[in-house]
Parts: sequence; C-alpha cells; structure tokens
Amino acid sequence: ASATARQAATVAARAPVGARHAPLPMGTRSIPEPAAMTMLEKQKGEDLFNQIRKELQSINQGKPAGAMKFSFGDHQGETTNFRVSGKSHDIVLIGSSTGGPLALRDIIPNLPRLNVPVLVVQHMPASFTSTFADRLHRASELEVVEAKDGDILAPGVCYIAPGGMQMILERVGVKNRVRIFNKTPDLVYSPCVDVTFASAAKIFGGKALAMILTGMGSDGCHGCKLLHDRGSVVWAQNEETSVVYGMPQAVVNTGIADQVIPLDKIAGCIRSEFKM
Repeated sequence: ASATARQAATVAARAPVGARHAPLPMGTRSIPEPAAMTMLEKQKGEDLFNQIRKELQSINQGKPAGAMKFSFGDHQGETTNFRVSGKSHDIVLIGSSTGGPLALRDIIPNLPRLNVPVLVVQHMPASFTSTFADRLHRASELEVVEAKDGDILAPGVCYIAPGGMQMILERVGVKNRVRIFNKTPDLVYSPCVDVTFASAAKIFGGKALAMILTGMGSDGCHGCKLLHDRGSVVWAQNEETSVVYGMPQAVVNTGIADQVIPLDKIAGCIRSEFKM
C-alpha cells in the first residue's frame, strides 16, 4: 500500500501532459451532483453491498498470483495479437494497483469521449483520488471525476473509485447508479476491484469490457471471472509492461483473459474495440 501511495502522490503532483480541460474551481465537478436518495433506496444498496461481501468471503484477494494453482498452466510472459471482439459494450471497467496511477495516465488521456461510462478502481488512499481524478480530467477528452454516492452513470464520463472506500453499481429503473460505502475489515483492499466488478456483472452481464492492469495480489480476478462467465470481454496488461505482474497474471492464469496487451497499446485497442 505504501508503494501505491507514493506512486499516487507522484502522479497527483505532476502537471498533465496536453491539457484538454481547464482546471475546475475547488469543490466543483464537471457533472451534476447526485440527487438525494430515500431511506428505502439506501437500504437496497446496503443489502446489495453486503450480499457481494458475503460472496467474496472465500476469496483471498491478497494471495500472490504465482502461488495460485490454475488448471490452465503458467502463461507468464504471454502477449496476444489483438483482435476486435465484435461484441458491443455498455461500460468499460478498469482495475489496478501498484504501478496503476502511471498506467492510467497512459490510458485515460489517450481515449476519445466514449459513448459509454468508464469506471476505474485503483488501490489508492483516500487523500489522493480527488486530486488524481482532477489531473486526469485536465489531460483527457473524457470527463474524469471522483465517484460520489448516488452518481448516475453517464456516457463519456470516467468515474474514479474514492480511495479508502468501496464502490458498487446498482440498477435504478433504466439507469445505473454508483453507491459508495465505508471500508470493511473483511475486505483486503479499499477500494476493492472484485467488489465493483462483481456488482457490474449483475447489471451488465455480457455487455462490459473489463481490464486488469499492473498490481500485486489477485484482486479483480474473481470479478473478471463473473463477468467473463456472463459473456463480457476481459483484457489483462502483459508482464513486460507491468510494474508488478500479479493481478494481470491471476486473470491470465485463470484462463479468462481474452487479450493480453502491452500498456502502450491498450488505449488504441479500446479505440479499435469501440470503432473510434
């Protein structure tokens, strides 16, 4: 966690390259503030969060990928020749940890304004995500914000999970809403990739494009499996460009990575996948 914090601080302190948005005044956002929720709506979200927590009780997200036993063998070092999946996607999901802030800085500013929302779950302390989101916002065509409880997902917006918290998604009529909860001792990471991805699997099924970037441990592997089993497309960053080849390796070794891609190619592959 300390290494992630140091990297987060380094990225947050840097001026963005090729700024595309003017700096936002302190305390403002580029999208509307979320509307108030009823007590019943709040309770439904809490029930969903607790359900996901219960489902994850048997998952060891901190276990090194190299120590995990998989039936698909060791695919370490594998990089695939990219091919467009031909599937349609309603959301882009990105999970990362150690080395992730710099990786995200290589991806998000190089994306066009997509016609779907983008969700990022980066292991990061609470004091860094707001500044990190603002730095990415200035350098990107996407609107980049730190996610807030009650946010309604909008196309062309990138939501960064708030550090030290947990983020899930829930369906509200025909819309999808962000819910934010305090960290809990039964979950290794805050935010936790598996928590967010598991909730996305319930809503989006086979209509998500999910990817796991550099990071220690195996957080995100279970969530990606849930998405993959429902027909969603899963990508992993390759070993050569990962600061720590743990989280991506877990996804690759489990046999659920549709593509294994170098960091410098990921933004272009997303463009190709969305035909942009």
